[in-house]
Parts: sequence; structure tokens; C-alpha cells
Amino acid sequence: AHQQQQRQQQLFQTIERDGNADIIINSRVNEKRGGVAINIVTGNGPQNPGNFVAMVHNFAANLPSSWPIQIFAPMRAVKTLSSIQGLTRLTKISRVIITPVPTEYASLDRRELLLSPWLWSSCLEDKVLVFDGTSALCGNSPYTVLDFVEFDWVGAAWKWAKKGSAHEWGGNGALSLRNRTLIVYILNQHIESVTSGKAKGYQGENARTERRFAVFKGNEDMWFVKKLFDLDKAMGIRLANKSVSMKWAVEELFDEDQPLPLGVYHVMRSLPNKLRTKVIKSCPETKRLFEVAHEVHKT
Repeated sequence: AHQQQQRQQQLFQTIERDGNADIIINSRVNEKRGGVAINIVTGNGPQNPGNFVAMVHNFAANLPSSWPIQIFAPMRAVKTLSSIQGLTRLTKISRVIITPVPTEYASLDRRELLLSPWLWSSCLEDKVLVFDGTSALCGNSPYTVLDFVEFDWVGAAWKWAKKGSAHEWGGNGALSLRNRTLIVYILNQHIESVTSGKAKGYQGENARTERRFAVFKGNEDMWFVKKLFDLDKAMGIRLANKSVSMKWAVEELFDEDQPLPLGVYHVMRSLPNKLRTKVIKSCPETKRLFEVAHEVHKT
């Protein structure tokens, strides 16, 4: 652990020498908080405000009370969010903090914003839980987010990952816990490499676009995990293994003989119906993820 801290401190110093000292200041964990959960809203705001509020309250109820929920949204969506009463209740007590997305970034979609150094530099803490509308936390799980904060990336295990590959580690990014400082470092290194003409195979439109966010084809979470995997030996980075990832969340892999994971992602899309039903019964918060028809029970 001490060696890992030394290596990461060297990383911070490298970032500072590259002219990003503000990242160093912001990356120091606020002991009163310890972490932050972030959600990204695009366009004019949530299409289903009621479902959105239920999601935010679900995360607020299952995260440490010191962890705020930070919502990134363009100004046109901020107006919509400010009109949702169930959300303003949480903003009044600073449980939810809304961060407006600057005009320069307002046209970016969720994936592009997650590839933007601006977004990560704007996160309130270094430990960042990323979540979206297809995820939920389970109040009946024996685990909490604090059980996973030692990792630099943990997400639901990828079923398709080949043994020995980079993606056997880390996991899906839609519901994930990430290290902000490492993410900013990777983005800055990539963007600097592309704009200076050292990299090949990336489809950047122009230097300005590349400096707003990293432009490449593919999923942002798979890209980040591969970059972290490549840095692992040099920096002592901790990526969750498959066993830890299955305790974190269920997407396509679920062991019914083990305790209920902390979270659920993407409606457990490929789980057999028997296992999916078991998760739903144990974690009723997941019902929000499904469209259902309510029938009146006859007595």
C-alpha cells in the first residue's frame, strides 16, 4: 500500500510538471466527504422526471451521507431540474449539487463528456461513483461503496472478457467507481499525444475538438480500463478482479450462492429469467428499471 501511494504521488507530480497543478489541488480528498456520485444529464433534461427523482433518491439512500450527488447538466436542463420538487428537496440540503455544463461542452453527449478532462476536473472528489438511468443500488446488500474505495476502477464484471485480457479486470463503466486523478492523467496524455501528431488511428476532427474530449471509436469504459491496465505495473493501480466486480454489481453475471451485490446495471440483460427474478425480489429498487403494467388484484 505504501509503494502504491508513492507511485501515485509520482504521478501527481508528473501532472503538476505538465502544467495541470489545479488537478493536484482538486484531487486531495475532502475528509468530510470522501467521495462523490455523478450523473450526467443531456439535452433539455430527464424524459421521465419521476423516474429520475426515484433514481437520485435511491442513490442518496444507499451512499454515505457525506457523499454528495453531483449532477452535470447544460443550462437548458438545469432549468428543468430546478422545477422538479423531489430534486430541489435534496439540493436545499446540499445532498445534490448541480454543476452547469459550459456552453463549449453543452452539445456533447454522455460518452463525450466522460472523455472530457473538464468534467473529471470538475468532480468534487477523487473517488467518483458514476451512475446512469439504467442502474440502481440495493438496500438489501451487505456491501456499501466504502467496501470498494481501495480500488481505482470497479464495475460489473464483463461476461465476454477473455481470460488473461485487460478486460478481465475493471468492469462496466455505467455503474462504476473510478479514480478521478488517474482518469484526468490518461485523458491529458492521450489528448496531448493526438494534438501533437504523435498518435495514429484516432478520428479527431480538429485540435479544438480533441482538446474538449478524447476522440476515438469504441466504448469509453473499455478504453479507460485498457489504459489503466497498461499503467498498472508502473503505477501500482488497483483494478477490481472478477470476484470483486461480482460483489459490486450484476449486469450479466450473478452467483445466487453469494450475497446480493451492491448494485444492478442494464436490467441484467442476459441473465436467465430465474436469476433475474431472484435479484428483483432481493433488490426491489431494480423494479424502476423495468416497464410494467399494473393489474388490479381482485378480492
